[in-house]
Amino acid sequence: MVHLPGLVHNKDIGQVLDGLRNIRLTVRGIYGEGSDIIGNFFQVSNSITLGLSEEDTVKNLEGHVRKVLEFEKKARSVLLKKARSLLEDKIWRAYGILKTARLVTSKEAMSLISAVRLGVGLGIITDCRLSTLNELFIMIQPMHLQKLHERVMKTEERDRARADYIRTRLG
Repeated sequence: MVHLPGLVHNKDIGQVLDGLRNIRLTVRGIYGEGSDIIGNFFQVSNSITLGLSEEDTVKNLEGHVRKVLEFEKKARSVLLKKARSLLEDKIWRAYGILKTARLVTSKEAMSLISAVRLGVGLGIITDCRLSTLNELFIMIQPMHLQKLHERVMKTEERDRARADYIRTRLG
C-alpha cells in the first residue's frame, strides 16, 4: 500500500501507473481488484507468478516501489514550490474538518486523512503523528467501526461513530 498524493495532485500518476503496469506490476485501489482509488492510496503487487523465486519477486517489487516513492517525493517538492499556499490551505482545512465534523463518510474521511497525512509528511502539521493517521485509516472502515461498537450499524450511525472516533483520536 502506497500513499501518492503528490503524483495525483501533479497529474503524474497516470504515467507512473502505466510504467508499473508495463513492468508487470498490478496497481489497484485500496479495496483490491476493481475498487476505486480513494484517498490517494494504491495497492501495488506483483503479477508475475512463474519463473521468479519468492525472494526475487519481493526484491523486484520493493525496488520498483522505492522508485515510485522517489517520484512521489519529487512531486511533493514541486507542489510545495509551485502552490504552497493552496496546498497548505487544503491540508489545514482537511485537518479542521476531521477535528470538528459530526458526520463523515468513509470516502470523505479517507480523502481528508490523505491530505492531513501529506501535511504531516511535509512537516506542515506537526502536532499529529503519522501512526495516528495510519490507525484512523484502518479503524474508520465500516466493519471496524461495527466491531468496535459490537453491533451492526446503519450508514448514518457509522458516519457519526466515524466522526466521533476521529475527533477523539485527533483530540
